[in-house]
Amino acid sequence: MVFLHKKGVDPAKTRHGTMSVTGKVKVQDETGANIRNADVYALWSLPDGTLQSQIATTDRRGFANFNISGSRGIYTLTVEDITKLGMTFDIDNSLLSKSITK
Repeated sequence: MVFLHKKGVDPAKTRHGTMSVTGKVKVQDETGANIRNADVYALWSLPDGTLQSQIATTDRRGFANFNISGSRGIYTLTVEDITKLGMTFDIDNSLLSKSITK
């Protein structure tokens, strides 16, 4: 699952016209158990059309966190791959992308 939200408490808050956006990717196995120490490869699409790759490792709750800043507009986080020794990424049964407008 991919979750996106603006960082901070005030949804309208910007710093000098720059928005901070956080993407959270939840990694679980086929039984719903959280997977820790998996590497998640993701791609941000920014409001200006540029792309930025990031890699994050899941914590004990199965979350990988991705942070980015930019101008107002649509942000999309897309999971490109998830790797963990001894496991296979089930791309067909996964939510791979989520967008948010800020």
